[in-house]
Amino acid sequence: MLDRAGAQGTVKVLAKHDFLALDPQGKRFSNVTHLLLDPSCSGSGILDREDLPTLVLPKDTRRRVENFKVGDGSGTRNGVPKSSKKRKRDISPQDLSKDTEVNTPPTTSSNIDTDRLQRLSNLQTRMLEHAFAFRNASMVTYSTCSIHAQENEVVVLRALNSTVARGRCWRLLRRGEQPDGVRVWPHRGDELDVEGTEGAVKESWNATTVEERSGFREACIRCRPGGADGTIGFFVVGFVRDPKTVEELEDAGSGANGDMEEDDEEWNGFSADEDG
Repeated sequence: MLDRAGAQGTVKVLAKHDFLALDPQGKRFSNVTHLLLDPSCSGSGILDREDLPTLVLPKDTRRRVENFKVGDGSGTRNGVPKSSKKRKRDISPQDLSKDTEVNTPPTTSSNIDTDRLQRLSNLQTRMLEHAFAFRNASMVTYSTCSIHAQENEVVVLRALNSTVARGRCWRLLRRGEQPDGVRVWPHRGDELDVEGTEGAVKESWNATTVEERSGFREACIRCRPGGADGTIGFFVVGFVRDPKTVEELEDAGSGANGDMEEDDEEWNGFSADEDG
């Protein structure tokens, strides 16, 4: 990918590094201003297998024994047709004349592993908070290929209510501030259901006005799977810090990480049999 982009000499891949273990205040990352965060997700927006083309097998072209010519060396032994030692299933002419369709069993998302979804949501929130803590970061883009609000709008709301986001004045990139192609995209964030979220997050959302909630949804971009647009399920949103606010915080010696450890118990990691 780097070769195709012509970025071999400018991009350094930190293989086998844990993003959450990086020091966001360290000198090594002091020049980092923009972060593109595409963390592990459920992948629920990827089209199900029933959306793939049907596999059609060709007609059976095996030669039948009666078509063999005795004595021509083709399929014979001493002028006698060879017989297979294996028993073959009887195939009727009707079977041979039909193409055989093989449909892959559909993959459905009706049975959602809520525990795993919650762990993913917790991890995604922690990663966003960690991105917010980079010393000179002024923009963070967050995306998933999930259709679940718990990994999308809820993560955004939780991250905005975090200590580090409030302390460093992070906010959403409003629709009117988005690039042209993104701004005109019609599909926006879903209505948010905060039932089951942390008390502080729920209280914060319930305290917002109708206009603020509308602005929140308009800032979120969604792609709908299997629709006329021909996309998979996808979610993306931008976070920014105002340049003046950044300068004021730097002058005041602020820019602390915030309490990055307070969510450790919420994440709990993945079980050994999960890829994440």
